Amino acid sequence: MGQCPGVGIGVESAGCLCAQGTAVAVRQRADVMHPGLQNDGAAARRPWRGARATVPGACVLLLATAALAGPPGPPPDPVALPDPETWLCRYEVEMVYPPPCADGGPRWIYPQAMNEHGHVCGWLSTCGGTDTLPFIWRPETGFTWIPRPQGATNFLPYAINIHDEVAGTAMFGVNAGPFIYFPQVHNTILLTPMPGHRSEIFAMNDDRLMVGRHKPLGGGGQYHGLIVDFMTWTVTSIGPSSQGPSELSAIAPDGLLIGSGYPSLSFRRPLSVRDGALEEIEPHKWAQYAVAHSSPDGRRLLGVTGMAPASVDPPWPGAAYPTIWTGGEVMLLPKRSDAARCAIYFEGPNGELLGSCTMPDSLGNLKHMASILTPDGPLLIADLVSDADRFSWLERPIGVRSDGMIAGRAVGLGPTYRSAMYFARPVLRQVGDVTGDCRVDHRDLLRLLDEWSLPHVPSDIDGDGVVGLMDLLLLLSAWTD
Repeated sequence: MGQCPGVGIGVESAGCLCAQGTAVAVRQRADVMHPGLQNDGAAARRPWRGARATVPGACVLLLATAALAGPPGPPPDPVALPDPETWLCRYEVEMVYPPPCADGGPRWIYPQAMNEHGHVCGWLSTCGGTDTLPFIWRPETGFTWIPRPQGATNFLPYAINIHDEVAGTAMFGVNAGPFIYFPQVHNTILLTPMPGHRSEIFAMNDDRLMVGRHKPLGGGGQYHGLIVDFMTWTVTSIGPSSQGPSELSAIAPDGLLIGSGYPSLSFRRPLSVRDGALEEIEPHKWAQYAVAHSSPDGRRLLGVTGMAPASVDPPWPGAAYPTIWTGGEVMLLPKRSDAARCAIYFEGPNGELLGSCTMPDSLGNLKHMASILTPDGPLLIADLVSDADRFSWLERPIGVRSDGMIAGRAVGLGPTYRSAMYFARPVLRQVGDVTGDCRVDHRDLLRLLDEWSLPHVPSDIDGDGVVGLMDLLLLLSAWTD
Protein backbone atom coordinates (compact mmCIF):
# COMPACT_ATOMS: atom_id res chain seq x y z
CA MET A 1 0.00 0.00 0.00
CA GLY A 2 1.42 3.35 -1.02
CA GLN A 3 0.46 7.01 -0.89
CA CYS A 4 0.38 9.41 -3.82
CA PRO A 5 2.55 12.45 -3.02
CA GLY A 6 0.60 15.23 -1.39
CA VAL A 7 -2.67 13.32 -1.14
CA GLY A 8 -4.35 11.40 1.61
CA ILE A 9 -5.64 8.33 -0.22
CA GLY A 10 -3.80 5.04 -0.24
CA VAL A 11 -3.43 3.52 -3.71
CA GLU A 12 -2.62 -0.08 -4.55
CA SER A 13 -1.17 -0.14 -8.07
CA ALA A 14 2.05 -0.29 -9.98
CA GLY A 15 2.37 3.44 -9.45
CA CYS A 16 0.47 6.61 -8.58
CA LEU A 17 -1.66 8.22 -11.24
CA CYS A 18 -2.30 11.88 -10.40
CA ALA A 19 -3.86 13.12 -13.62
CA GLN A 20 -5.19 16.67 -14.26
CA GLY A 21 -7.00 16.52 -15.70
CA THR A 22 -37.69 20.88 -39.25
CA ALA A 23 -39.35 19.31 -36.41
CA VAL A 24 -43.03 19.62 -37.30
CA ALA A 25 -45.63 18.90 -34.63
CA VAL A 26 -48.17 16.34 -35.83
CA ARG A 27 -51.30 16.67 -33.74
CA GLN A 28 -53.19 13.44 -33.18
CA ARG A 29 -56.91 13.11 -32.44
CA ALA A 30 -58.14 11.00 -29.54
CA ASP A 31 -59.41 8.36 -31.99
CA VAL A 32 -55.99 7.75 -33.57
CA MET A 33 -54.71 4.29 -32.64
CA HIS A 34 -51.17 3.57 -31.55
CA PRO A 35 -49.15 1.52 -34.08
CA GLY A 36 -47.60 -0.95 -31.65
CA LEU A 37 -46.04 -4.20 -32.75
CA GLN A 38 -46.91 -7.50 -31.12
CA ASN A 39 -44.26 -10.08 -30.29
CA ASP A 40 -45.09 -12.10 -33.41
CA GLY A 41 -44.09 -9.13 -35.56
CA ALA A 42 -47.58 -8.51 -36.89
CA ALA A 43 -48.70 -4.91 -36.96
CA ALA A 44 -51.35 -4.09 -34.40
CA ARG A 45 -53.61 -1.14 -33.76
CA ARG A 46 -53.63 -0.43 -30.05
CA PRO A 47 -55.84 2.34 -28.64
CA TRP A 48 -54.30 5.00 -26.45
CA ARG A 49 -56.74 5.49 -23.61
CA GLY A 50 -57.45 8.57 -21.52
CA ALA A 51 -58.69 12.10 -22.05
CA ARG A 52 -56.38 14.52 -23.79
CA ALA A 53 -55.99 18.28 -23.65
CA THR A 54 -54.47 20.46 -26.35
CA VAL A 55 -50.97 20.82 -24.93
CA PRO A 56 -48.14 20.84 -27.54
CA GLY A 57 -45.87 17.84 -27.10
CA ALA A 58 -47.62 16.58 -23.99
CA CYS A 59 -50.87 15.24 -22.65
CA VAL A 60 -52.56 16.17 -19.43
CA LEU A 61 -53.32 13.17 -17.29
CA LEU A 62 -56.99 13.17 -16.36
CA LEU A 63 -57.44 9.57 -15.27
CA ALA A 64 -59.17 8.74 -12.01
CA THR A 65 -58.84 5.64 -9.86
CA ALA A 66 -61.79 3.96 -11.55
CA ALA A 67 -60.08 4.25 -14.95
CA LEU A 68 -57.22 1.98 -13.86
CA ALA A 69 -57.90 -1.66 -14.59
CA GLY A 70 -57.18 -4.29 -11.98
CA PRO A 71 -56.85 -3.80 -8.23
CA PRO A 72 -57.38 -0.31 -6.76
CA GLY A 73 -54.44 2.04 -7.21
CA PRO A 74 -53.67 5.64 -6.30
CA PRO A 75 -55.30 8.31 -8.42
CA PRO A 76 -52.42 9.97 -10.25
CA ASP A 77 -52.02 13.67 -9.72
CA PRO A 78 -52.90 15.83 -12.75
CA VAL A 79 -49.53 16.41 -14.39
CA ALA A 80 -48.38 17.13 -17.93
CA LEU A 81 -46.55 14.06 -19.23
CA PRO A 82 -44.71 13.69 -22.53
CA ASP A 83 -46.70 11.54 -24.93
CA PRO A 84 -44.47 9.25 -27.04
CA GLU A 85 -47.34 8.85 -29.49
CA THR A 86 -46.51 12.28 -30.90
CA TRP A 87 -43.01 11.30 -32.03
CA LEU A 88 -42.21 7.59 -31.48
CA CYS A 89 -42.98 4.95 -34.10
CA ARG A 90 -41.12 1.92 -32.73
CA TYR A 91 -37.73 0.74 -31.45
CA GLU A 92 -35.19 -1.16 -33.53
CA VAL A 93 -33.14 -3.54 -31.42
CA GLU A 94 -29.67 -4.99 -31.92
CA MET A 95 -28.40 -7.84 -29.75
CA VAL A 96 -24.85 -8.42 -28.58
CA TYR A 97 -24.19 -11.93 -27.32
CA PRO A 98 -21.51 -12.84 -24.78
CA PRO A 99 -18.84 -15.32 -25.88
CA PRO A 100 -19.83 -18.89 -25.05
CA CYS A 101 -18.09 -21.17 -22.57
CA ALA A 102 -15.55 -23.69 -23.85
CA ASP A 103 -18.19 -26.42 -23.88
CA GLY A 104 -20.51 -24.24 -25.95
CA GLY A 105 -22.83 -23.48 -23.05
CA PRO A 106 -24.22 -19.96 -22.62
CA ARG A 107 -22.84 -17.38 -20.23
CA TRP A 108 -24.93 -14.85 -18.36
CA ILE A 109 -24.19 -11.19 -19.03
CA TYR A 110 -24.86 -8.32 -16.62
CA PRO A 111 -24.47 -4.89 -18.28
CA GLN A 112 -24.44 -2.07 -15.71
CA ALA A 113 -23.94 1.33 -17.39
CA MET A 114 -23.63 2.97 -20.82
CA ASN A 115 -21.90 6.23 -21.78
CA GLU A 116 -22.69 8.70 -24.56
CA HIS A 117 -20.53 6.72 -27.03
CA GLY A 118 -22.74 3.68 -26.55
CA HIS A 119 -19.93 1.86 -24.71
CA VAL A 120 -21.05 -0.45 -21.90
CA CYS A 121 -19.42 -1.79 -18.76
CA GLY A 122 -20.52 -4.81 -16.78
CA TRP A 123 -19.56 -8.40 -16.14
CA LEU A 124 -20.07 -11.95 -17.38
CA SER A 125 -20.57 -15.03 -15.30
CA THR A 126 -17.57 -17.34 -15.46
CA CYS A 127 -18.10 -20.83 -16.82
CA GLY A 128 -18.88 -23.06 -13.86
CA GLY A 129 -17.58 -20.50 -11.36
CA THR A 130 -19.14 -18.05 -8.95
CA ASP A 131 -16.98 -14.99 -9.66
CA THR A 132 -17.22 -12.49 -12.53
CA LEU A 133 -15.41 -11.49 -15.71
CA PRO A 134 -15.57 -7.66 -15.94
CA PHE A 135 -15.67 -6.00 -19.36
CA ILE A 136 -16.03 -2.90 -21.48
CA TRP A 137 -17.92 -3.43 -24.71
CA ARG A 138 -17.47 -1.10 -27.69
CA PRO A 139 -19.15 -1.51 -31.08
CA GLU A 140 -15.79 -0.89 -32.75
CA THR A 141 -13.76 -3.51 -30.87
CA GLY A 142 -16.22 -5.77 -29.03
CA PHE A 143 -15.39 -7.02 -25.54
CA THR A 144 -12.31 -5.80 -23.65
CA TRP A 145 -11.59 -7.58 -20.36
CA ILE A 146 -10.79 -5.30 -17.44
CA PRO A 147 -7.70 -6.53 -15.54
CA ARG A 148 -8.61 -7.88 -12.12
CA PRO A 149 -6.60 -6.62 -9.13
CA GLN A 150 -4.46 -9.28 -7.50
CA GLY A 151 -6.29 -11.02 -4.67
CA ALA A 152 -9.78 -9.79 -5.63
CA THR A 153 -12.38 -12.51 -5.16
CA ASN A 154 -14.97 -10.61 -7.19
CA PHE A 155 -14.93 -7.54 -9.36
CA LEU A 156 -18.03 -5.44 -10.12
CA PRO A 157 -17.91 -2.50 -12.58
CA TYR A 158 -20.85 -0.14 -12.01
CA ALA A 159 -20.06 3.09 -13.91
CA ILE A 160 -18.43 4.22 -17.16
CA ASN A 161 -17.75 7.85 -18.08
CA ILE A 162 -17.22 9.61 -21.40
CA HIS A 163 -13.49 8.73 -21.31
CA ASP A 164 -14.32 4.99 -21.08
CA GLU A 165 -12.93 4.98 -17.55
CA VAL A 166 -14.74 2.45 -15.39
CA ALA A 167 -15.38 2.57 -11.64
CA GLY A 168 -16.83 0.03 -9.30
CA THR A 169 -16.15 -2.24 -6.36
CA ALA A 170 -13.54 -4.96 -5.91
CA MET A 171 -14.36 -7.64 -3.34
CA PHE A 172 -11.75 -9.20 -1.06
CA GLY A 173 -13.72 -11.69 1.01
CA VAL A 174 -15.69 -9.62 3.54
CA ASN A 175 -13.75 -6.49 2.58
CA ALA A 176 -14.42 -4.27 -0.43
CA GLY A 177 -12.70 -1.32 -2.02
CA PRO A 178 -13.35 1.01 -4.97
CA PHE A 179 -11.36 0.92 -8.19
CA ILE A 180 -10.91 2.89 -11.41
CA TYR A 181 -9.90 1.29 -14.69
CA PHE A 182 -7.99 3.54 -17.13
CA PRO A 183 -8.25 2.22 -20.71
CA GLN A 184 -5.44 4.50 -21.90
CA VAL A 185 -2.90 2.42 -19.98
CA HIS A 186 -5.07 -0.71 -19.51
CA ASN A 187 -4.53 -0.55 -15.76
CA THR A 188 -6.83 -0.94 -12.78
CA ILE A 189 -6.13 1.20 -9.71
CA LEU A 190 -7.44 0.28 -6.28
CA LEU A 191 -8.31 3.10 -3.88
CA THR A 192 -8.52 3.11 -0.10
CA PRO A 193 -10.51 6.29 0.59
CA MET A 194 -11.39 5.28 4.16
CA PRO A 195 -8.67 3.05 5.73
CA GLY A 196 -10.20 0.37 7.95
CA HIS A 197 -13.57 0.69 6.20
CA ARG A 198 -15.43 -1.38 3.65
CA SER A 199 -16.01 1.04 0.75
CA GLU A 200 -18.13 0.61 -2.37
CA ILE A 201 -18.59 2.85 -5.44
CA PHE A 202 -21.81 2.89 -7.49
CA ALA A 203 -21.50 5.92 -9.82
CA MET A 204 -18.83 8.12 -11.44
CA ASN A 205 -19.13 11.18 -13.69
CA ASP A 206 -16.88 12.55 -16.45
CA ASP A 207 -14.86 14.56 -13.89
CA ARG A 208 -14.01 11.35 -11.98
CA LEU A 209 -16.26 12.23 -9.05
CA MET A 210 -17.43 8.97 -7.46
CA VAL A 211 -20.17 8.20 -4.96
CA GLY A 212 -21.10 5.13 -2.93
CA ARG A 213 -21.01 4.06 0.70
CA HIS A 214 -18.65 2.94 3.46
CA LYS A 215 -18.75 1.41 6.92
CA PRO A 216 -16.12 0.18 9.44
CA LEU A 217 -14.74 -3.32 9.06
CA GLY A 218 -15.43 -5.88 11.75
CA GLY A 219 -19.22 -5.97 11.59
CA GLY A 220 -19.87 -2.84 13.66
CA GLY A 221 -21.20 0.53 12.58
CA GLN A 222 -23.52 1.38 9.71
CA TYR A 223 -23.14 2.59 6.15
CA HIS A 224 -22.54 6.28 5.43
CA GLY A 225 -22.64 7.96 2.06
CA LEU A 226 -19.21 8.25 0.41
CA ILE A 227 -17.95 10.92 -2.01
CA VAL A 228 -14.51 10.53 -3.62
CA ASP A 229 -13.15 13.25 -5.92
CA PHE A 230 -10.31 11.51 -7.73
CA MET A 231 -8.92 14.73 -9.28
CA THR A 232 -8.49 16.54 -5.95
CA TRP A 233 -8.16 13.45 -3.72
CA THR A 234 -10.95 14.73 -1.52
CA VAL A 235 -12.95 12.18 0.47
CA THR A 236 -16.24 13.09 2.17
CA SER A 237 -18.41 10.94 4.43
CA ILE A 238 -22.13 11.79 4.38
CA GLY A 239 -24.72 10.83 6.98
CA PRO A 240 -26.10 8.97 8.56
CA SER A 241 -29.59 10.13 7.68
CA SER A 242 -32.40 10.28 10.18
CA GLN A 243 -33.46 6.88 8.80
CA GLY A 244 -30.14 5.34 9.82
CA PRO A 245 -27.64 4.05 7.21
CA SER A 246 -27.22 6.02 4.01
CA GLU A 247 -25.67 5.57 0.58
CA LEU A 248 -25.22 7.64 -2.59
CA SER A 249 -25.95 6.03 -5.94
CA ALA A 250 -26.29 8.69 -8.65
CA ILE A 251 -24.74 11.98 -9.83
CA ALA A 252 -26.82 14.57 -11.67
CA PRO A 253 -25.19 16.70 -14.39
CA ASP A 254 -25.53 19.82 -12.22
CA GLY A 255 -23.58 18.18 -9.36
CA LEU A 256 -26.52 17.05 -7.25
CA LEU A 257 -25.76 13.73 -5.56
CA ILE A 258 -28.68 11.36 -4.97
CA GLY A 259 -29.08 8.36 -2.70
CA SER A 260 -31.12 6.77 0.07
CA GLY A 261 -31.40 6.53 3.81
CA TYR A 262 -32.57 3.15 5.04
CA PRO A 263 -32.96 1.33 8.34
CA SER A 264 -33.63 -1.87 6.33
CA LEU A 265 -33.49 -3.04 2.72
CA SER A 266 -37.30 -2.83 2.46
CA PHE A 267 -37.61 0.67 3.92
CA ARG A 268 -35.93 3.55 2.07
CA ARG A 269 -36.17 7.33 1.89
CA PRO A 270 -34.54 9.39 -0.88
CA LEU A 271 -31.91 11.96 -0.01
CA SER A 272 -29.71 14.40 -1.91
CA VAL A 273 -26.40 16.11 -1.26
CA ARG A 274 -25.26 19.46 -2.66
CA ASP A 275 -22.03 21.14 -1.58
CA GLY A 276 -21.68 18.61 1.23
CA ALA A 277 -25.09 19.37 2.76
CA LEU A 278 -27.49 16.41 3.14
CA GLU A 279 -31.18 16.99 2.47
CA GLU A 280 -33.78 14.31 3.05
CA ILE A 281 -36.52 14.28 0.41
CA GLU A 282 -40.05 13.92 1.69
CA PRO A 283 -41.73 10.77 0.32
CA HIS A 284 -45.44 10.16 -0.06
CA LYS A 285 -47.12 9.89 3.34
CA TRP A 286 -47.95 6.21 2.79
CA ALA A 287 -44.58 5.25 1.32
CA GLN A 288 -42.79 2.22 2.70
CA TYR A 289 -39.85 2.90 0.42
CA ALA A 290 -38.95 5.50 -2.20
CA VAL A 291 -35.89 5.51 -4.48
CA ALA A 292 -34.94 8.50 -6.63
CA HIS A 293 -32.82 9.24 -9.70
CA SER A 294 -32.22 12.54 -11.48
CA SER A 295 -33.54 14.09 -14.66
CA PRO A 296 -30.81 15.40 -17.02
CA ASP A 297 -31.25 19.01 -15.85
CA GLY A 298 -31.30 17.99 -12.18
CA ARG A 299 -34.47 20.02 -11.57
CA ARG A 300 -36.61 17.03 -10.70
CA LEU A 301 -36.12 13.56 -9.35
CA LEU A 302 -37.50 10.40 -10.94
CA GLY A 303 -38.03 7.09 -9.23
CA VAL A 304 -40.46 4.76 -7.54
CA THR A 305 -42.64 4.79 -4.43
CA GLY A 306 -43.73 1.55 -2.76
CA MET A 307 -46.80 1.70 -0.58
CA ALA A 308 -46.68 0.35 2.96
CA PRO A 309 -48.59 -2.94 3.43
CA ALA A 310 -50.31 -1.45 6.49
CA SER A 311 -51.64 1.61 4.64
CA VAL A 312 -55.42 1.87 4.97
CA ASP A 313 -56.13 5.40 3.85
CA PRO A 314 -55.88 5.28 0.91
CA PRO A 315 -55.98 1.48 0.42
CA TRP A 316 -53.04 0.78 -1.91
CA PRO A 317 -51.04 -1.75 0.13
CA GLY A 318 -47.92 -3.26 -1.37
CA ALA A 319 -48.03 -1.70 -4.87
CA ALA A 320 -45.25 0.53 -6.23
CA TYR A 321 -45.73 3.45 -8.60
CA PRO A 322 -43.57 5.65 -10.87
CA THR A 323 -42.86 8.89 -9.04
CA ILE A 324 -41.68 12.42 -9.80
CA TRP A 325 -40.42 14.78 -7.11
CA THR A 326 -40.39 18.41 -8.20
CA GLY A 327 -40.64 21.68 -6.31
CA GLY A 328 -41.26 19.87 -3.05
CA GLU A 329 -44.24 17.99 -4.54
CA VAL A 330 -44.55 14.20 -4.75
CA MET A 331 -46.47 12.98 -7.82
CA LEU A 332 -47.48 9.33 -8.13
CA LEU A 333 -48.05 8.24 -11.73
CA PRO A 334 -50.10 5.29 -13.02
CA LYS A 335 -48.58 1.83 -13.26
CA ARG A 336 -49.65 -1.17 -15.31
CA SER A 337 -52.46 -3.18 -13.73
CA ASP A 338 -50.55 -6.42 -14.51
CA ALA A 339 -47.36 -5.21 -12.78
CA ALA A 340 -46.56 -5.23 -9.09
CA ARG A 341 -44.06 -2.41 -9.40
CA CYS A 342 -43.23 0.26 -11.99
CA ALA A 343 -40.39 2.78 -11.74
CA ILE A 344 -38.72 5.61 -13.69
CA TYR A 345 -34.92 5.65 -14.08
CA PHE A 346 -34.10 8.02 -16.95
CA GLU A 347 -35.44 10.94 -18.93
CA GLY A 348 -34.62 10.81 -22.64
CA PRO A 349 -33.93 13.61 -25.15
CA ASN A 350 -37.60 13.90 -26.15
CA GLY A 351 -38.75 14.12 -22.54
CA GLU A 352 -39.62 10.43 -22.51
CA LEU A 353 -39.60 8.80 -19.08
CA LEU A 354 -37.88 5.41 -19.22
CA GLY A 355 -37.98 2.78 -16.53
CA SER A 356 -39.24 -0.70 -15.79
CA CYS A 357 -42.23 -2.70 -14.61
CA THR A 358 -41.83 -5.82 -12.50
CA MET A 359 -43.84 -8.63 -14.04
CA PRO A 360 -43.85 -12.46 -13.88
CA ASP A 361 -42.53 -14.56 -16.76
CA SER A 362 -44.04 -17.86 -17.89
CA LEU A 363 -42.26 -19.63 -15.04
CA GLY A 364 -43.53 -17.20 -12.43
CA ASN A 365 -40.15 -15.49 -11.98
CA LEU A 366 -40.32 -11.70 -11.59
CA LYS A 367 -38.47 -9.69 -14.22
CA HIS A 368 -37.89 -5.93 -14.45
CA MET A 369 -39.18 -5.15 -17.95
CA ALA A 370 -38.02 -2.00 -19.76
CA SER A 371 -40.87 0.49 -20.20
CA ILE A 372 -41.66 3.97 -21.46
CA LEU A 373 -44.22 6.06 -19.61
CA THR A 374 -47.28 7.33 -21.43
CA PRO A 375 -50.17 9.42 -20.11
CA ASP A 376 -52.06 6.12 -19.70
CA GLY A 377 -49.30 4.32 -17.82
CA PRO A 378 -46.11 2.47 -18.78
CA LEU A 379 -45.85 0.72 -22.16
CA LEU A 380 -43.33 -2.13 -22.45
CA ILE A 381 -40.45 -1.48 -24.84
CA ALA A 382 -40.75 -5.10 -25.99
CA ASP A 383 -44.21 -4.28 -27.36
CA LEU A 384 -42.61 -1.66 -29.62
CA VAL A 385 -40.04 -4.06 -31.11
CA SER A 386 -40.88 -6.11 -34.20
CA ASP A 387 -38.67 -9.11 -33.34
CA ALA A 388 -39.25 -9.18 -29.58
CA ASP A 389 -40.46 -12.78 -29.88
CA ARG A 390 -36.81 -13.82 -29.82
CA PHE A 391 -36.17 -11.92 -26.60
CA SER A 392 -39.48 -11.21 -24.97
CA TRP A 393 -37.87 -9.97 -21.78
CA LEU A 394 -36.02 -6.72 -22.39
CA GLU A 395 -35.00 -5.83 -18.85
CA ARG A 396 -34.70 -2.39 -17.26
CA PRO A 397 -32.55 0.12 -19.17
CA ILE A 398 -29.07 0.89 -17.85
CA GLY A 399 -28.70 4.20 -19.68
CA VAL A 400 -30.00 6.48 -22.43
CA ARG A 401 -27.99 8.47 -24.97
CA SER A 402 -28.73 11.92 -26.35
CA ASP A 403 -30.18 10.28 -29.49
CA GLY A 404 -32.64 8.29 -27.38
CA MET A 405 -30.91 4.91 -27.68
CA ILE A 406 -31.25 2.76 -24.57
CA ALA A 407 -29.36 -0.37 -23.53
CA GLY A 408 -29.90 -3.19 -21.09
CA ARG A 409 -30.06 -6.96 -20.71
CA ALA A 410 -32.31 -9.24 -22.76
CA VAL A 411 -33.33 -12.67 -21.54
CA GLY A 412 -34.92 -15.33 -23.76
CA LEU A 413 -37.66 -17.72 -22.76
CA GLY A 414 -36.73 -20.55 -25.13
CA PRO A 415 -35.08 -23.88 -24.26
CA THR A 416 -31.59 -22.37 -24.16
CA TYR A 417 -32.63 -19.56 -21.76
CA ARG A 418 -29.67 -17.29 -22.46
CA SER A 419 -29.00 -13.57 -22.07
CA ALA A 420 -27.57 -10.81 -24.23
CA MET A 421 -27.19 -7.04 -24.30
CA TYR A 422 -29.81 -5.11 -26.22
CA PHE A 423 -29.46 -1.69 -27.82
CA ALA A 424 -32.84 -0.16 -28.70
CA ARG A 425 -32.89 2.85 -31.03
CA PRO A 426 -36.09 4.86 -31.39
CA VAL A 427 -37.52 5.18 -34.88
CA LEU A 428 -39.18 8.57 -35.00
CA ARG A 429 -42.53 9.17 -36.59
CA GLN A 430 -42.13 10.79 -39.99
CA VAL A 431 -43.56 14.12 -40.98
CA GLY A 432 -46.64 13.31 -43.01
CA ASP A 433 -47.64 10.19 -41.09
CA VAL A 434 -51.08 11.57 -40.29
CA THR A 435 -52.73 8.14 -39.86
CA GLY A 436 -50.20 7.02 -37.25
CA ASP A 437 -49.24 3.72 -38.94
CA CYS A 438 -45.51 4.55 -39.20
CA ARG A 439 -45.69 4.92 -42.99
CA VAL A 440 -46.39 7.81 -45.33
CA ASP A 441 -48.49 6.40 -48.18
CA HIS A 442 -51.84 6.62 -49.96
CA ARG A 443 -53.74 6.29 -46.67
CA ASP A 444 -52.18 9.52 -45.41
CA LEU A 445 -52.85 11.25 -48.72
CA LEU A 446 -56.51 10.23 -48.66
CA ARG A 447 -56.90 11.48 -45.10
CA LEU A 448 -55.22 14.78 -45.94
CA LEU A 449 -57.53 15.31 -48.90
CA ASP A 450 -60.52 14.39 -46.73
CA GLU A 451 -59.47 17.02 -44.16
CA TRP A 452 -58.56 19.70 -46.72
CA SER A 453 -59.19 23.23 -45.39
CA LEU A 454 -60.23 21.91 -41.98
CA PRO A 455 -58.64 23.62 -38.96
CA HIS A 456 -56.52 21.90 -36.30
CA VAL A 457 -56.68 18.30 -37.50
CA PRO A 458 -53.88 15.71 -37.84
CA SER A 459 -53.38 16.58 -41.52
CA ASP A 460 -52.31 20.12 -40.55
CA ILE A 461 -48.67 19.01 -40.71
CA ASP A 462 -47.01 22.43 -40.69
CA GLY A 463 -49.11 23.61 -37.75
CA ASP A 464 -50.42 26.79 -39.37
CA GLY A 465 -53.97 26.01 -38.28
CA VAL A 466 -55.45 24.74 -41.56
CA VAL A 467 -54.81 21.92 -44.05
CA GLY A 468 -53.47 23.29 -47.32
CA LEU A 469 -50.86 23.12 -50.06
CA MET A 470 -47.81 23.21 -47.74
CA ASP A 471 -49.15 20.21 -45.84
CA LEU A 472 -49.57 18.31 -49.11
CA LEU A 473 -46.00 19.11 -50.16
CA LEU A 474 -44.61 17.99 -46.81
CA LEU A 475 -46.53 14.73 -47.04
CA LEU A 476 -45.33 14.00 -50.58
CA SER A 477 -41.71 14.80 -49.66
CA ALA A 478 -41.82 12.13 -46.93
CA TRP A 479 -43.54 9.48 -49.08
CA THR A 480 -42.58 5.91 -48.08
CA ASP A 481 -41.75 3.55 -50.94
